[in-house]
Amino acid sequence: KAKANKNRKRKRKNKKNKGKLKKKVKAKKNKAKANKNRKRKRKNKKNKGKLKKKVKAKKNKAKANKNKKGLSKYKKTNKIHKNGQAKKGLNRNRNSRTLCQKEGDNRNYLDDFKKCQAGVTQAKRYNIRHNTMKKKQKSSKTKFVPTIELVGKFTDQGTTCPGNESAKDEVIGKYNLLQNCNKTVPVQCKIDDKEKEKIDGCDKEIKKFIDDFSKCQRGGLNCTCMKNLPKLDEIVLPSDSSIKCIAFVTKTERAIANQWNSKCINASLTGSIANCNSKNLDVLLEAHKCKKCSSGIDCPDGFTEGINGECVTTAGPCPHAEI
Repeated sequence: KAKANKNRKRKRKNKKNKGKLKKKVKAKKNKAKANKNRKRKRKNKKNKGKLKKKVKAKKNKAKANKNKKGLSKYKKTNKIHKNGQAKKGLNRNRNSRTLCQKEGDNRNYLDDFKKCQAGVTQAKRYNIRHNTMKKKQKSSKTKFVPTIELVGKFTDQGTTCPGNESAKDEVIGKYNLLQNCNKTVPVQCKIDDKEKEKIDGCDKEIKKFIDDFSKCQRGGLNCTCMKNLPKLDEIVLPSDSSIKCIAFVTKTERAIANQWNSKCINASLTGSIANCNSKNLDVLLEAHKCKKCSSGIDCPDGFTEGINGECVTTAGPCPHAEI
């Protein structure tokens, strides 16, 4: 009995010691793991800081190179004192130097010439858009007529949808919008023919300046000839001297570009040419829903009535040659 008691005590003690040992080992492992995580975090933070510094140094280097390049270009186009300051009156690019400065004429002829070239380009863009919008207006009067006539037959001129009453609102709604496209497109693609005449007149005057400028360069620079060139404010429309051509062409070209993008070809704007084209396609694809077959034959599942009254496996409730 004493021996048994002794054994029991020893087992209890061993079990207790074993539990303590397990806890001790587990705590040691957790501590090692925590230390490892801390070291990894420190390392990552250090590497991240190094990477940031590296990226920042790279950016600063690129910026310095850019500034250096700009300074080099500046030195080439300007006379620089030893102290790094530009001489007074010479701080300008080569392209902006006046052609007849030696003759005492400080007018910037090259700048005027470039503005006139830009004016000719703007006038050309205006004419392209004007002609395109005019074509859109003309085509809208007849383009949607075949679709309107076909869908009108299927829907009894937009009053019913005998083939599928649930599709009535959708099909007839688009059909009604399409009927108004011949009126809405000319409004959204509005143009002014009188304005075009003014643009054409200004275009001739601007081209005349460019031709005269070129003549003054033939056989060498002729400053006397250059002095006779009109200033930009003096290039006006012959029929209306209040219209200054360069400013007028720029303003009008921007206005027609805005009209073209925000109204004429804006697909989300009801009544625009792009919106009408979309509705035209949609109503053609959905028109068959309203067509009711006339023969009334009973076709088995998976078959529909064909053009000649036979049962066919064509998709759709009632295929017809028109569609």
